[in-house]
Amino acid sequence: MTPRIFASVWTVVLLLTVGSIMMIWNWQHVTELHTLEAETPIVVIGSSLSAAAIPQDEVQDGLLGDNRRHVVWFFPAISASQTMALGRKAIEDGARVILIELNAFAYSHPRRVIRQDYLPGWVAALGDWSDDFTEHLRATISLAADGNRTAFDYPEFRDSWDGVMRWQRNTALRPSGSEYTEDLASLTNVAARQNIDVVFFEPPRHRQLLHEIAQELEMPLHRYLRTHVMPPNATAMLVSAAWPDALFADEAAHLNLSGQARFLAELRHSWRQSASKR
Repeated sequence: MTPRIFASVWTVVLLLTVGSIMMIWNWQHVTELHTLEAETPIVVIGSSLSAAAIPQDEVQDGLLGDNRRHVVWFFPAISASQTMALGRKAIEDGARVILIELNAFAYSHPRRVIRQDYLPGWVAALGDWSDDFTEHLRATISLAADGNRTAFDYPEFRDSWDGVMRWQRNTALRPSGSEYTEDLASLTNVAARQNIDVVFFEPPRHRQLLHEIAQELEMPLHRYLRTHVMPPNATAMLVSAAWPDALFADEAAHLNLSGQARFLAELRHSWRQSASKR
């Protein structure tokens, strides 16, 4: 290894270390990030896909068609540990309905893919190590990423995607599997004892993205979620078929306003069906 390469490696390591320290320094307890108002009984927890799929302002007749208010707690590319922490916080704050996006429990963070496509291998590997370190530390000390973001400051997706994949995506780089099934079952059991409804959902995707995910999971996404992730007999809304490209704003599967309207209609329909069985 030449002195120049050696110096470059240690420069990157130093930058990653400093970045990790800054992230840790800026983390706050989840309880400091979100507080549920008493008049808002419905909490949606998810990634930017949920922020795009679910209206952020109050909608006519309420999110589920029963005139109740809702709020969306989200982090872009939310992790499983963040999702669990926010789920527990919603229960503590007295939510009556909690809708939880399952995306984080199926596969790992997509930024690894972008990093591997555009950076030298050793730099990508260091970045992956940094991700693992910060994720394990966050889980260990029960902290969530700073930001206190609600979807009100998330951009509204309006344009329609043209169906062209502009970069190589390997979305489901590292399947998570049954690692979280017991935690999810425990969360739903705690909620059930307090008469809180927990509904798992998965935002819709276009055909190309569903195909890529299925390749990595070695089975269709929804079969994987039911067999490897979701607790038995859990209530879920899993969109079974690919949606048309025109309902998305980009290749990452953020819904545009037309897609959002369709998802809202299907969410309400699914809620009415599940409510009739309870």
